[in-house]
Amino acid sequence: MSLPSATAYDLVVGGGPTGSAYVREVYEQHPTATILLLDAGPRLTGQPGTHVKNIPDPDGRARAQRASEGSGPAGRPGTRLLGSPELPAAALSTNVGGMGAHWTGACPRPGDGAIVPQSGVSWVPYTDAHPFHGQVMQLDASPVPLADGTGVEPGAVVGLGWFCAKDISPDDRVEFDDTAADACGLPALRIHYHYSDRDLAAIEQARKAVAEAGAAVGVPLDDSPHLLPAGSSLHYQGTTRMGPADDGTSVCDSHSRVWNTRGLWVAGNNVIPTATACNPTLTSVALAVRGARALLDHLDPTAGRSAPAARADKLPRAR
Repeated sequence: MSLPSATAYDLVVGGGPTGSAYVREVYEQHPTATILLLDAGPRLTGQPGTHVKNIPDPDGRARAQRASEGSGPAGRPGTRLLGSPELPAAALSTNVGGMGAHWTGACPRPGDGAIVPQSGVSWVPYTDAHPFHGQVMQLDASPVPLADGTGVEPGAVVGLGWFCAKDISPDDRVEFDDTAADACGLPALRIHYHYSDRDLAAIEQARKAVAEAGAAVGVPLDDSPHLLPAGSSLHYQGTTRMGPADDGTSVCDSHSRVWNTRGLWVAGNNVIPTATACNPTLTSVALAVRGARALLDHLDPTAGRSAPAARADKLPRAR
């Protein structure tokens, strides 16, 4: 498929929740703007809006899931495993935006077993004293499998998952190879990742907390909590992090403007500069709204909106 030149549009935006946030913010101020919203990946279903978790037909659902996995070892729907020794569960998305393949692990599966008002996911908040975020999940709405050989009625068992915040270190990074290419023809990447002493202490504290919570709500099916392989959350953050200055430790400023690059804003989980311990989409969308408003101020500084602080390098007008 060929696309018109990008110069035919006022704004070119990537898909997903953060791209949609940019589009909404721009359209509210400029309803006649011409915007190209890009999303890419395999076409899995004939009906827009369906994805592998809510296709009613089991055979159709299985076909869509296989199509969503792309080349290489299959990970969770919409991803393929990277085969990283340091981050064994690390996976790469096979499409941009995600709706066609895998929107959320908490999406109820179709089939037998009605979802009652008390089902779904209950959250246990992160605190300084307990540096992890907990989720108590009805098992047929959970991405974490039951213990081997366990058979239950839908909704009769809950799973408890405690998610720790990762200690931030410049040694945890993605490195691109200038000479080798991956299966898609892009520069091959290597992931550098390790647990710090603080990470290990938080993991041990979370093990104890989830065991106590499990004993409080019912009869545990497992002898003890188990640690999922590194990268299992798929909530990777900070690879194009924002920062206060163009000093080599960040990609963009606090309004998501890429340093010294004309007309380019970046959005997504990748811009989050701090450690989090829960699903990051809401944070990413909030930062996208902030970035979109800075974009509007940049394109039309006379619009009356409170302008963000000026940057050291003056940006030329973006398309």
